[in-house]
Amino acid sequence: KGAVHLHTTVSDGTGNIDEISKSAKEADLDWIIITDHNKIGVEEGIYNGVYVLTGEEISPSSNSNHCMAFDIKEQIDNVENPIDYLHEIKRQNGFSCICHPHESLERNNSYSPIRWEFNDFKMADGIELWNYFSNWTNDYDDTNLLTQAYYYLFGNFMRNEPLQETLEMWDKMNDGVKNPKFAIGGLDAHAIKYKKFMM
Repeated sequence: KGAVHLHTTVSDGTGNIDEISKSAKEADLDWIIITDHNKIGVEEGIYNGVYVLTGEEISPSSNSNHCMAFDIKEQIDNVENPIDYLHEIKRQNGFSCICHPHESLERNNSYSPIRWEFNDFKMADGIELWNYFSNWTNDYDDTNLLTQAYYYLFGNFMRNEPLQETLEMWDKMNDGVKNPKFAIGGLDAHAIKYKKFMM
């Protein structure tokens, strides 16, 4: 058992690799894949009894077209054009995964949606069919004190099914291709900051 798409303090996560691997061990995970934004800052190995692999979440400054790169040998620059970094992933014999392609445009919070806007999505090797943090943030309403309290106490009970448009995108990615495109569920673990709702 393992978990994909985690961020450490190397980018914008709240935990370092020691803390994250300890949490993974407590959750009975065998492996995790760290994908910090635009950095490979964690060395692969066994931490606290958990196998740790590293990739990278290529995150262009335009705040769209995020893509995870796995099994790459060198860090890839966060260039704006997905064609450039998708070719670079292939050049390194790695494989690519589109991140959270359909985050909601109608959020009631300050987290801006990061979506996949590049038309030629078939160039990627796979897709993040479900993203825990995206689904959580899509529904989180920071304008309502009761909603804030509910998410703080019961945030893990939010809806957890893939979005229909992401399922349809995966179908289109696999339409007429020789080698099937994979799909994963990712955590996208970050730093989550709640507004204070109690004194």
